[in-house]
Amino acid sequence: MDDIRNELKYIDTIPRYSDEMTTFMSGLSAGFFTLLFGGALRDFLVSAFIGIVISLIIRLFNKYQVNSFFS
Repeated sequence: MDDIRNELKYIDTIPRYSDEMTTFMSGLSAGFFTLLFGGALRDFLVSAFIGIVISLIIRLFNKYQVNSFFS
């Protein structure tokens, strides 16, 4: 158990990715899932855009501490 606690404490000290990187990767993830399920390039672009928008909305809600039910 001590090993697990020490590992979790270590993980808490690791710096997080920047908000910009997280938003960018959310867009890419959404886009590539579209390709994975048979979408075309246009579908990829739309999904990537929507993924970025959703990530920005979640960041905005977190900034103003909106209930997590909405994000």
